[in-house]
Amino acid sequence: MQQGRITARSTGPLARIRSPRPVNVGVSRNPIIVQFPIRLRPTSTHEFILSKGRSVAVAKATPAFALWRGDVPEDDYGGKTILAVDGQPAFAEIAILSEFQHHGWDGVWIDTYKNKFRRGYWGVPPVDQLPDAPRHLLEWIIEARGGLRRGTWDVMCWQETSFVFAESKRTQRDRIRPDQTEFLAAALDLGVPLDSFLVVEWDVEDRGPSG
Repeated sequence: MQQGRITARSTGPLARIRSPRPVNVGVSRNPIIVQFPIRLRPTSTHEFILSKGRSVAVAKATPAFALWRGDVPEDDYGGKTILAVDGQPAFAEIAILSEFQHHGWDGVWIDTYKNKFRRGYWGVPPVDQLPDAPRHLLEWIIEARGGLRRGTWDVMCWQETSFVFAESKRTQRDRIRPDQTEFLAAALDLGVPLDSFLVVEWDVEDRGPSG
């Protein structure tokens, strides 16, 4: 990903966006139901305070992931927790992405620190470019923030015309930052459904499989 301001197309994909859970099911005769992966099903909500005192409740999942117990890679991205995902070492963002992938979604970890799109880390090359619809949506939100990428949510997934942004936070260690709230607010102002956002407040299992 390149630094600086992005010029997004004036016609974005929002007219085709569907959220991952039914919106206004009570009034919709034919709601489109797309379920979150089982391990990422929401168990509560996280309240975000937006501008002018407005607040929204974003779905929150609380999964537990197994620690990686094999050989520890030399590059741990500055001390990130290494988890076991499909028998391989992975960071939490990839663990979350993997859950969506196993449920038929495509997606990426948006690594804003190193400006890369990723589906893995060690030995897995970055993704050069997203498909048109998710790329246009992400660019549109970034453009609405004046080109600011900082605060973009960690994982973006898509399935047909449905989109999800997931933010990874380890229980009792990480907090939502103001710029992540700003990303949410910008997306909502553009018409992205609230149900397209998921906070993943994860922890590690007491015991995990060996690598």
